[in-house]
Amino acid sequence: MRKRTRVCVLFLMSVLFFCASCTKPGPSGESGNKTHIDLEIVYKRNQLCYAIAEKDEDTSLYVFNAAGQPIYDMDGSSVTTASVKPGMTVSLAYDGYVLQTYPCQFSDVSEVRITGSKSNSVEFISTQISNMFPSSTPADMSRWEISFDGDAFLSAKEKRALEVVLKEKWVDTVVTVEPEKDPSDPAGVITVDVHRITDTSVTLKILVSEANGDVPFLTKDLSASLKNGIWTV
Repeated sequence: MRKRTRVCVLFLMSVLFFCASCTKPGPSGESGNKTHIDLEIVYKRNQLCYAIAEKDEDTSLYVFNAAGQPIYDMDGSSVTTASVKPGMTVSLAYDGYVLQTYPCQFSDVSEVRITGSKSNSVEFISTQISNMFPSSTPADMSRWEISFDGDAFLSAKEKRALEVVLKEKWVDTVVTVEPEKDPSDPAGVITVDVHRITDTSVTLKILVSEANGDVPFLTKDLSASLKNGIWTV
């Protein structure tokens, strides 16, 4: 009788051990090996999203392809890539490796989660400047310098992003924001004068001059307001 009881106990223990070893990992098992980074989308071209890190000490510009990725809104519902827009903040899951290109690229992106919104300032100002020119090769100049006067509108990271965005929009053109002045290296000059009325309203005056020219040949005055993270004129 004791021998039979001992055999039953051993058999039961072996069954429990086998069942425990075959338990499937939960949903967090895969994401446990992933690295997450909080980003602010500053520009979107087709499915490519250009972004800056929300951490102030990280001045890099990043790009990732949102196509084919699981994307979730703030409620956790699955959404399409069309829902990811400039000005949004997202949490990106990837395998921890970043390709040292410029902009930097993430390796093996597996998930994008929308976490909130700030403002589409980079996209807004790049559109306002680009729309002043009739083509993608503005005034046939190969180099442009952009300076900001007046109140703050873009952060240092956003200014670096603006350079890349305009290089994407303009053909064979070098763009430098807040450059060191070099009179021996002529370039077209764009000046953006900002007057911030409130946190959600500004007036802008954009002046476009030829290389070393004092008189602008294009000007634009506009007032813009911020609502739900979007600047509108």
